[in-house]
Amino acid sequence: MNQKKTDDNLLRRVRFAGSWYEADPVLLDKQLDAFLLEGKLSALPNPPLSDASSVKAIIVPHAGYAYSGITAASAYAGCQPGVKRVILLGPSHYLPFHGIGLSSMEAFETPLGNIPVDRDVMVRLGEHPLCFNHDEAHCLDHSLEMQLPFIKKVFPTARLVPLLVGELKDEEEIKGFSSHLASFLDPEDVLVVSSDFTHYGPRFGYTPFQGDVEENIRRLDRSAYHFLEHHDLLGFLQFKKKTQTTICGFYSLALLISLLRKETQASLLAYHTSREAAKGETENSVSYLAIAFFE
Repeated sequence: MNQKKTDDNLLRRVRFAGSWYEADPVLLDKQLDAFLLEGKLSALPNPPLSDASSVKAIIVPHAGYAYSGITAASAYAGCQPGVKRVILLGPSHYLPFHGIGLSSMEAFETPLGNIPVDRDVMVRLGEHPLCFNHDEAHCLDHSLEMQLPFIKKVFPTARLVPLLVGELKDEEEIKGFSSHLASFLDPEDVLVVSSDFTHYGPRFGYTPFQGDVEENIRRLDRSAYHFLEHHDLLGFLQFKKKTQTTICGFYSLALLISLLRKETQASLLAYHTSREAAKGETENSVSYLAIAFFE
């Protein structure tokens, strides 16, 4: 898509296309078609989603597509058409900060075309004391970018509200910002939370157990899913304190818990680990979950 020169400084450029996912739009489009088909066919939802289900939020991984593309597609494939706005939350991996990092950009670039940012909502969100513009973090990070091709493919006319979530102090801060964000949400919006789950091994400085590694990792991930499924924010915060969990999008997930309506149900669509894709890897593991929240 051609951009006017005056728009260049207001466009968040792709950073990981050509390495973490296809840069060629034709190849990327075909890859996403294949992912979405396989994700839909291989999903084992628990409980099952029906055609009448209205998906309000999804949790998706953000590794390179070779590792987690099909897992992510399992969640996107269950979404209904007609979404007008995507509220996208994810962690900042490279620049730690406290609060919510906003973007001053007017659009986010993808190989499939640019996604316009809902500037009105971004400005209004900026009125909250936890929020500030952090374009540097947005430029560097992959957690949001890895979702953009899926969003452009599945919700081609949707506007974007891109939020990088830093550390949040406590339950009060989480509920305070989620209440502010909830005041802007419409029924036709969908929340997309970009997060991987347990990061285990010396690479991540997290080896809380040595025996039965795969089962212990699954146990950690199941525990995290339990708190998400039951909308248990306090339990989720206590889980972090007890286990020192390495869920990279922990505070994004905490915000999601606080945003969910009581009647919203969770469905686990897919579960995989990086070990499955990286043959021969025995020391390190990253968990990828696809979860849908529906009414």
